[in-house]
Amino acid sequence: KRGGGSKWKPYIDTLPRTFSVPYHWSLNDFYALRGSPSFSMAVKTVCSMGYMYAYLFNKIMTGKMVFGEEEPHLNSFPLELFRWAISIVVTRQNPLPSPTAVSQNTLALVPVMDMFNHRYESCTPHYDAGKQQVCVTTGKGKSYKHGEQLHMSYGTRPNRELLVYSGFVMKDNPYDNIPLRLRLQGNDPLAKARLLVLNHEGIYPIRGKGVPRVQDAEYLFLVTRNGPPTKELWYFAHVIAMDKDGIAAVLRGSKETGEAREQLIVGLEHVGEAVRRQALSMIHKFAASMIDQIESSQVGSAKRSASHTTGNLALIEATISTELDCLRNCVEWCATMFDSIKD
Repeated sequence: KRGGGSKWKPYIDTLPRTFSVPYHWSLNDFYALRGSPSFSMAVKTVCSMGYMYAYLFNKIMTGKMVFGEEEPHLNSFPLELFRWAISIVVTRQNPLPSPTAVSQNTLALVPVMDMFNHRYESCTPHYDAGKQQVCVTTGKGKSYKHGEQLHMSYGTRPNRELLVYSGFVMKDNPYDNIPLRLRLQGNDPLAKARLLVLNHEGIYPIRGKGVPRVQDAEYLFLVTRNGPPTKELWYFAHVIAMDKDGIAAVLRGSKETGEAREQLIVGLEHVGEAVRRQALSMIHKFAASMIDQIESSQVGSAKRSASHTTGNLALIEATISTELDCLRNCVEWCATMFDSIKD
């Protein structure tokens, strides 16, 4: 805002002016993401920005927050400038040692450090507060040639988080997954007992341990790209499939730990083939249902494979494609396991 008079001008001049995060998407971009669980995540980020802008705009207009030296007017705090600023922060922030708490980090914009692109298992840049400079730690035995690009890892993020918070996606992302929401059935006479077993295993509803009613017990699981379900989803499916005697046996064995406890809940010799089939069928059913939901939307797989889109739409289609891969791998794994059980 101060133009050439700002001491930060050289740094600000290096910052990008265009972005691929949802703050800058068109309605058509959002429409293309319908059917994917990533849709609500993208929408919420834009809504949060809108709420934040409205809050700050009101503070500035009423004089409760000083923004510059001039009297506040309608153009003192333009939405376009705020959208650019928040896009910079979301896509380029990095952790710094907190000046008030030694064991904690704070988030900041760090020149040079914010230019590193993402790659898993890459070098580790960090800010040395004592030297007041960015230091780079490379992997053991790793050397770089002059002019070679340095990367850093943004963390073990699935593609939906990379898309929403950084504006890109990774092909063959090893940490990719898709969220799956499941509920206990409130009319199930064993619902409270199942809730008790799941709590004992550290598998809690989204709202936490103290869910007042069984019908409020909604769970969030992740379907990964590897095929087999996560431990939490595998346990949940078996607990849901158990009859009264099975649940009672698990409750009686509440003092068991480690492998003995695991065998009691998901061991084929303990739960039996019927429970295993039902658990596999449940996971298969919900994963297949999500595939149908995504493919039946306006961005069906046939349409995607035939299109040659670019920009935001290409990123969105790549995200949906990787989500479908996670679900299809899960469905295929369940079918294979189901067929391996003896009749």
